[in-house]
Amino acid sequence: MTRKFTFSALVAAILAASPVAAQTAESNPVPQLTMEHHTLLRCSVVFAMIAGGQENGVEEALAYPPMEERGKEYFVRALAQVMQDTGMSRQQIFDAIKMETKAIAQSDNRDTIIDVCLQSLNQAKM
Repeated sequence: MTRKFTFSALVAAILAASPVAAQTAESNPVPQLTMEHHTLLRCSVVFAMIAGGQENGVEEALAYPPMEERGKEYFVRALAQVMQDTGMSRQQIFDAIKMETKAIAQSDNRDTIIDVCLQSLNQAKM
């Protein structure tokens, strides 16, 4: 039997915290990132959140363009680019995604963040 994992389920799995991940984060901190790298990571998280909302029929998320395909492609390319540019490990990428997720959740400017990310997606032509 083949299991199909949705984009948002994949991101949820990545974001699942474990004691090993927490220990790794302390001993292997995320390197200093450029604004471009932060944008790539932040927008990857935004698209995953929108895709999850769309998958669950959340009206606010449904107001945005479909993210299952384009958002996933952006996510994969963005993470690959950040890893290549910075030499970050998968664990460091996961830690950076967790930090971006927290920052977005605590932000009062989510609409602005989403608008910037949608522009980034359109410029990426995915």
